[in-house]
Amino acid sequence: MILGLAAISAGGLVIGALLVASLASLLLDATRRISFTALGPGAVLSAAGWILLARGGTTVPRIPPVPAGAVLAGVSLLTSAGLLAMRSARLGASGIGPFEEALLTAAIIGLLGSPLLVLLLRRGERVAAWLPAPVAPGTAVSRGELLLLLAILALFALIVIRLIAIRMILGFDESIYALTTRSWVAGTPNTGWAAHRSPGISILGVVPWALGGSDAAFRMIGLLFGLGGIVVAWGIGRRLAGPAAGLFGALAIACIPDLQLNASFFLTDVPSMTLVLLLVLLTWRAFEERGDDRGMPTRRWLLLAPVAAAAFYVRYGASLPILFVAVAALLVWPRRAAASWRGLLLSSALLGVLLLPHLVEATRLLGSPWAIALSARNLAAPDYPGQALGIYLRDFFSTVAGPFAGTLAIAGPVALAWRLVARRRWDRLTRGYLFLLLPAVAVGLILGEVALAQTRYIYVPLALLEIAGAAAVAEALPGLLGKLRLPMAGLAIAVGMVIMLGSGAGTVATQAAYAPGQRYLIEAAQRIRADALRQDPNSAEPQCAVLAYLVPEVTWYSGCAAYHFSLPPTAGREELLRAPRRYLLLLSGDRDRQPQGALLDDYLALVEPQPFATVPNARGEIAARIYRFRAP
Repeated sequence: MILGLAAISAGGLVIGALLVASLASLLLDATRRISFTALGPGAVLSAAGWILLARGGTTVPRIPPVPAGAVLAGVSLLTSAGLLAMRSARLGASGIGPFEEALLTAAIIGLLGSPLLVLLLRRGERVAAWLPAPVAPGTAVSRGELLLLLAILALFALIVIRLIAIRMILGFDESIYALTTRSWVAGTPNTGWAAHRSPGISILGVVPWALGGSDAAFRMIGLLFGLGGIVVAWGIGRRLAGPAAGLFGALAIACIPDLQLNASFFLTDVPSMTLVLLLVLLTWRAFEERGDDRGMPTRRWLLLAPVAAAAFYVRYGASLPILFVAVAALLVWPRRAAASWRGLLLSSALLGVLLLPHLVEATRLLGSPWAIALSARNLAAPDYPGQALGIYLRDFFSTVAGPFAGTLAIAGPVALAWRLVARRRWDRLTRGYLFLLLPAVAVGLILGEVALAQTRYIYVPLALLEIAGAAAVAEALPGLLGKLRLPMAGLAIAVGMVIMLGSGAGTVATQAAYAPGQRYLIEAAQRIRADALRQDPNSAEPQCAVLAYLVPEVTWYSGCAAYHFSLPPTAGREELLRAPRRYLLLLSGDRDRQPQGALLDDYLALVEPQPFATVPNARGEIAARIYRFRAP
């Protein structure tokens, strides 16, 4: 028991140190990077400690609270004192390794927190009663399960809010969607919009526009849908295989590095993923939990159509996962689908009615109901078929899914193969694995073949893989670990939270270093706006037009209609500027997107001799020159 508690204490100190260091990095120093090299040894120590306790025939509620607390406190104090003594003996040494950094942070935690362990373990049975166990689906949510879910949501929200607080410039796609919202509501210029862009995200943008219309307000849409996606994933996993599956699935999705970053943007990918996952949850309930071979009430099917249509209008690319979710449902539950043919037919008809405006508009603009979808596919085409798939497989455990989510994603296919081949079982869990993995694999393979290698395109396949893997782990816990299932599940959740915070801290550090270098564009656009308003003080909005190459961003921050030099740049583009106040904006870098040589001289001949404003970048170099066009 002493050896086991000592190992748990030492491993817990390392995990706790990394958790605290990540939180400190996010809250206090966004540019600091934390090394997580020590996480593996810390997790191994903790797991070994629990195994030692189990082999000794002891479980947590049966450990005498006072001796256990005394041992834990003693080990923490001795470890902490020893580490600090070792460090003080090396004060003159230069540098500090990642493992030593984690242990030194752990030493401080141990010195401050070890006396509280006695008090904590005096309430050991009550604490254990709050923790969730992998029980049967449909069990009421325990306080411990709810607390862990709220902790996952809170840590995810912390990462995303920290990314929003960095004040990154609104990007190309974000600016287009935000401009469309502002144009609909206030009648301002709208540049950059194209037929392949879905209108749903701009409709959602009406809410942040009404709340002030700041960049942060628009980006809160991504945060809210990111939190919603985690909750829906928890709901799917919980209904499939119990509380442990729900928590593992929610945590795995929150750990995906690219999703953390994308949830801080005003883009379509995270909201669309959340709506598709909601469709998956409703489809599972309709076929598995409420359906039978005699069919089910028709009205219950009608909810599927609006959710599918909402996912489609938020992002046209959602049509592919929606299609394969429907195909998977028909393949997994053919008898129930046949018994409920009236409801399915009615729901399909309703979906057709909801999609009719898009089909009509696509035909009007491009001549075919499917033309918009095909044009969007062409814009995201890779250099060669399968390029993205190779990149996804190569980087799956690093930048695509991350170590925690990537490891969990393997468990689902393995569990399905074992059930079908070894056990030949066709039960609730087998149907659940098939229902999740069929669209995940099909959509992932198709997008890997025909689309660019961007993780945001495969959020839905990733999420479905994570949920299936979470269900497989929850199913295996009782048989593999027995009475250790609870502490090992808790250890895995703690490690997952550290990985989530670690990837989030790394993303925040990268963006914090990158963001200041882009703010000069905001200042340049605001200089143009201020100049236009100064020359026309009776106007509430500037009456101006700008020739530049970052068209949507310039339009968003200046309020002026911006136009591109064309690609490659051509002469005569100033003819597009119809407003009373006309400007030429030249930016440093991207020389192939701006006029050079004789073409630049031709444009400079049309403007005032000197720029009326120059804007430096973060390094103090001139990054933007702003000219006024001469009166025609």
